[in-house]
Amino acid sequence: MAENLAEQRPFTQRVIVSLGKKILRWSGEFESRHSLIPSTPKIDNHYFPLG
Repeated sequence: MAENLAEQRPFTQRVIVSLGKKILRWSGEFESRHSLIPSTPKIDNHYFPLG
């Protein structure tokens, strides 16, 4: 079903959406690389009884 919706969109809209997704992914990676706040967890996983 999602493929049908993608085929119905105009070509320019599909290109703009795909470029926007790539730019957002790149900017998120860039921010995480240059962030002063580490992304390592502070609490071990054994404190959470999930799974």
